[in-house]
Amino acid sequence: MSISKVTVALLLDIILISCLACNSTTTQAPTITPTATPVATSTANWVGPNGEKQVEYVPQNGGYRYGADGHRIELINNLSAHDTDWQTLQAFLQVDQTDMNLYNVSTFAYTDYAEMLHNNAETAGIRAAVVSVEFNNSGRPWWYLLNAFNVSDRGLIYIDDAGVDQYCGGANYNDKIVDPQLNQPYHAHYLFTNVCFYLNYSYSYIVRNISVQWGEAECEYVPIGGYESGADGHLIKLINNPQANDPTWQELKNFLEQDETDTYLYSTSTFVCADFAEMLHNNAEAAGIRAAFVAIGFVNQDTGHALNAFNTSDVGLVYIDDTGGYSHQPCSGDKKVDVELGEEYNPIAIFPCEGVSFTSILDSWGNVSRCYILW
Repeated sequence: MSISKVTVALLLDIILISCLACNSTTTQAPTITPTATPVATSTANWVGPNGEKQVEYVPQNGGYRYGADGHRIELINNLSAHDTDWQTLQAFLQVDQTDMNLYNVSTFAYTDYAEMLHNNAETAGIRAAVVSVEFNNSGRPWWYLLNAFNVSDRGLIYIDDAGVDQYCGGANYNDKIVDPQLNQPYHAHYLFTNVCFYLNYSYSYIVRNISVQWGEAECEYVPIGGYESGADGHLIKLINNPQANDPTWQELKNFLEQDETDTYLYSTSTFVCADFAEMLHNNAEAAGIRAAFVAIGFVNQDTGHALNAFNTSDVGLVYIDDTGGYSHQPCSGDKKVDVELGEEYNPIAIFPCEGVSFTSILDSWGNVSRCYILW
């Protein structure tokens, strides 16, 4: 590793350590001790409600996430674990010791905290996820790891348990709740009062991507205020191919021309935009083409839209809308669109028929107000 890369890595870790803080206005959690549930006997074919296996790893860029000491981050799921309520989760966090570990770039870093909290929660019978958050640090991507819990009375809750440094040790509570938002700075707030002299805990880094992993990377779901569903109510399930690669624009067009996703008819009860985006994603990955699921919203509209994105090697990020119409069309329904916040959403046919203009159900809904990309 070059000196410059080592310097950047050390600076990032120094920033993480120095940014620990407390919020003296928060209230103590109720003193309830969760009932520990032993991990069930290993079952090779067990699959959890969101695709979990009993032992899984955290993928990143074709490889896996590692702890500070070089071990592969290993998630141990409890076959009997279940979603809990907010009061029980707070009680667990208050007695759990994950956040008491000293942060050290060589022995215990943010990936280790997420691994330990996940495994401790699952052992206690509380279903947990790990969350990868991508920051934009002066134009350079950097990935962070934390946890999520699907709380029965409050929905999806993100917990950052990255713990103490030598300046803030002792019997302090370092459990933090965070609401990561795309294109916004990362801010976390302490759940419990501690005696640390810091006033705040935050990164100035901008959140560029959020990926919630309940199961292995080969099977993931779309967490948008819960989980994205198809017209028939099934959870949108993205099947990733570890061998998939970014295509050229011509390779992507060749795939789209023969793919049949756009030939399906739009129906509010059987096949909506999320189904189109799910199918195109999975078909592309099966064909060895890396794809993303994209969810967008529109200004002054309650209903959003789903489409796909591809990071082409020669022209960059390309958004594809494959949503079909109410009736069969003589032209292909593959459409390219520029997704820009505040700009109008105007898909353009990639393979137009002479004298015929293909129009999908959601072609002209207005200006884009938000955009969520899940790779």
